[in-house]
Amino acid sequence: MTRTIAFAGRKGGTGKTTSTVNVAGWLASQGRRVLLVDADPQANATLALGVEADGADVWRLLVRQDPLADLLREARPGLDILAGGEQTAVARDVLAVQSTRDARAAMFALRDALRQAEGYDFVLIDCPPSLDLIVINAVLASTEIALPVPCQFLGAEGARQFVELAAELADTSRAALQWVIPTFYRHTKLSDDILEALEGAFGDRVTQTVRLTVRIDEATRRGQTVFEYDPDCSGAEDYEAVARRIDDGW
Repeated sequence: MTRTIAFAGRKGGTGKTTSTVNVAGWLASQGRRVLLVDADPQANATLALGVEADGADVWRLLVRQDPLADLLREARPGLDILAGGEQTAVARDVLAVQSTRDARAAMFALRDALRQAEGYDFVLIDCPPSLDLIVINAVLASTEIALPVPCQFLGAEGARQFVELAAELADTSRAALQWVIPTFYRHTKLSDDILEALEGAFGDRVTQTVRLTVRIDEATRRGQTVFEYDPDCSGAEDYEAVARRIDDGW
């Protein structure tokens, strides 16, 4: 059975895209078949994997309803991507108009389209940093939610807002908030206080911390995963632990 995981969050700068890309990269390196859906108009996941696209693939899938197989690109062996881009925002606006006539069709457009995704062990969705209709589509298309939370001042505020949205969708969503990923961790009192608060709120759903390191940003700028760029750095160690736990499902 395919596991579909939405990597989401209310605010930008949480490590959401970095987490999506590196978890996807590690899973594919272990022989898993992975589809990454870049649902963010900024297309950061697409760029982080060094994939060139015209920015209209999500629009083609959701609005023009082109076959999914015609839109996928191989980013790495075992890792396909539905590339993001500016036209995703147009798709969001079209769905918003559609929702006034058929709310269910607009909210479940992505889930219905992803029924075509056969043969994958994982579908990972990189959501935009918002609570808009694309994010609602991603949550309703998913079986699990991963929530990266930066161990920084006000880092948990965006997490709180997203948890509220997930609660509102609970009656119609099959997805559970399964993974809370503490990012940008440093050995400071602030980071430790935020980590303690997360563990108090979410218990064993909190994963390994991802330590702050410039190597992750350097990898992203080069269109590589941290495992490809520097497999011996702390970022690779931490994201392997996060990805391994997600793969194990506990």
